[in-house]
Amino acid sequence: MPMEKRKGDWLQTFTGRVIWPLDPRPEEIHIKDIAGPLSKMVRFGGHGLRFLSVAEHSVLIKRATAKLKYGPRLQRQALFHDGSESIIVDVPRPIKPYLTNYKDIEHDIMLTVANKFEFEWPMHPNIKRLDDACLAQEIAENMRQAELAEQWRGKPTLSSMVGIRLEYWSPQRAFDEFMREARSICTPEMLA
Repeated sequence: MPMEKRKGDWLQTFTGRVIWPLDPRPEEIHIKDIAGPLSKMVRFGGHGLRFLSVAEHSVLIKRATAKLKYGPRLQRQALFHDGSESIIVDVPRPIKPYLTNYKDIEHDIMLTVANKFEFEWPMHPNIKRLDDACLAQEIAENMRQAELAEQWRGKPTLSSMVGIRLEYWSPQRAFDEFMREARSICTPEMLA
């Protein structure tokens, strides 16, 4: 039986499955294929003072939503808001607008992740504010010239209000914490 024609080419995931980044399907999205890469993927393209994974960043935002008593759909959105980066990597914000079609590819993958884990996309403004607050905290603590990030000035206050504290987890701990948070808000079907 011939294989269905898909857009683009496939890549192998963390668990050995395959996904077509230009033609993603919810059945190709698996929790460990998100947690694994994000736990080893460093924020700021590796230019921080210490190793800080995308997974730790995501877990901190998810935990902030729990403290704010947001419902499970917003908590899932917080945890998975960078899920596309498990497939197409974490490109630093200043570069993203200049990459041809990157935003479209990222959006399509995020719609697929949102479908799989049952949350809305694009990102809710409250989750975006927490993401920016966490970013400001990361810049303040983990970058040499934190004062250059004027556009996020004042947002570390929000991060301290909801208890965002960077711990610089190892990749293994980041993976374990991401999986723990996912199990707390996802159904068994989502995690299968």
